[in-house]
Amino acid sequence: MTCLPPIKPVWASFGLNFCLSPVIAILEQYGATVTEVASASKALATLRANPEQYDLLLSDISMSEEDGYALIRQVRALSAEAGGQIPAIALTVHARGEDQRAAIAAGFQKHISKPVEPDTLIEVIASLIEQRK
Repeated sequence: MTCLPPIKPVWASFGLNFCLSPVIAILEQYGATVTEVASASKALATLRANPEQYDLLLSDISMSEEDGYALIRQVRALSAEAGGQIPAIALTVHARGEDQRAAIAAGFQKHISKPVEPDTLIEVIASLIEQRK
């Protein structure tokens, strides 16, 4: 089992058909404090208000108002001090190679297909946190 350092991710809204409780439970089981927000604009506002409080951004690609691509582009436009360099993972049902390449090109470091395998999620998070040190 991979161990995680204590992390505080900010979590952007998910598509209407995605049940986020299992993923939050996985993160909390590993000691994460999760901040869930209801939209891309709220995720951006939350990050900008307290960028030092968050270690990771998890976002769905398919959201109602703005998609995850728009969110990550806005995040990457921020200065490092404002949270623009936060590690980011796209969680999505879009699992084709071209979807993965699009997520990386938009500014996510990693792309994970749903349904999420707990071990995969934790390993990817641990890898991103370790790279940031």
